[in-house]
Amino acid sequence: MEIRFSDTRPTGDFALVLPAAGTLRPGLDSLGAAKASVEGTLKRNRFEGETGGVAETFLDSDGGRRLLVIGTGDDAKAGDAPEKLGGAAVARLLTSGETQAVIDLTGLGLDADASARVGLGAALRSWRYDRYRTKLKDKQKPTLTSFIIVGGAPGSEDRYASRYATVVDGV
Repeated sequence: MEIRFSDTRPTGDFALVLPAAGTLRPGLDSLGAAKASVEGTLKRNRFEGETGGVAETFLDSDGGRRLLVIGTGDDAKAGDAPEKLGGAAVARLLTSGETQAVIDLTGLGLDADASARVGLGAALRSWRYDRYRTKLKDKQKPTLTSFIIVGGAPGSEDRYASRYATVVDGV
């Protein structure tokens, strides 16, 4: 899986992942008119932003784009919350048919190391050994090939490349 960092969301077809630190949901503001609908969906799902909690919906106003809202608990920077965030996103999207995922960390206040650890969790969770699984149906095969982290702190990409990419390669 390719892990990339960007300052802005790309254009085109991708699944959008927005983290929620408890009741703090800064990414929803970027949805514009769809924000109210998504908040209603989160309320119906009893989504409270707990660690590893996932709410999934599709945005009609954005051509049917898949949206995941993933909880990080009350503090998105604490402990292993960044790794769990990246891992939960990939776990949900790996065999979903999506080829590209964009996670927008804008507004969470993550430092460069925590932003890079989101990429670490995503890369580690995407690892599979399917060599001997010869009878996988198309729906069971991984489709997600690219994970783009938007809104990370300056230096996140360098931190990932210098510290965590080697860990992923070793695993």
